Amino acid sequence: MLYIDQTVRKYLEDLGAKTPAPGGGSVAAFQGSLGCGLLLMVANYTKGKEKYKEFEKDIVKAIDSLNKIKTELSDLIDKDVQAYTKLSEAYKTKDKQSIQSALKEALQVPLNISKAASSGLAIAEEMEKKGNVNLITDVAIAAILLDGAFYSGKLNVDINIVQIEDLTFKREVSRLMTKLEKGIEDKKDKILRKVEEILRKGG
Repeated sequence: MLYIDQTVRKYLEDLGAKTPAPGGGSVAAFQGSLGCGLLLMVANYTKGKEKYKEFEKDIVKAIDSLNKIKTELSDLIDKDVQAYTKLSEAYKTKDKQSIQSALKEALQVPLNISKAASSGLAIAEEMEKKGNVNLITDVAIAAILLDGAFYSGKLNVDINIVQIEDLTFKREVSRLMTKLEKGIEDKKDKILRKVEEILRKGG
């Protein structure tokens, strides 16, 4: 069963049930995909508008990028569940090599969530400047969602990496996460400040 093909009600019911998955990683991916969906709405309400004609090419490019990011994050909703299930099975074998392999595989999911969320947040910055001003609060909400998805992914990277013994792998992942995290919070805060400024001025 893929949650992406189920109702939101089913997902929420299973999320709150006494079951190991879906969990935080899956929610992070869901959260990020919602953020991208909001940005797509803003972009689609900007595209073709005479007022934003100078940004038309940028908006079209943003729509293409956001569709790809949203699809990736949507897929990760279920990939996180699958990775957790595989890791649980590996622990049952008590085979060290199988466990280490499963841990690395499981870590890739939250890592990819953080990477995708970072890309989405960069587009949110662009939409704050070029998007339909009537939907500026949706840009802010998208930024909050994508920021949350990034840090939710990071937390799951952090908890998985502790158990991995491959020092080279750990260093590479840590280096990448540090690079991705640089400026993330500033991006979100900058967008929120700009949006609040626009709202104070009355749009």
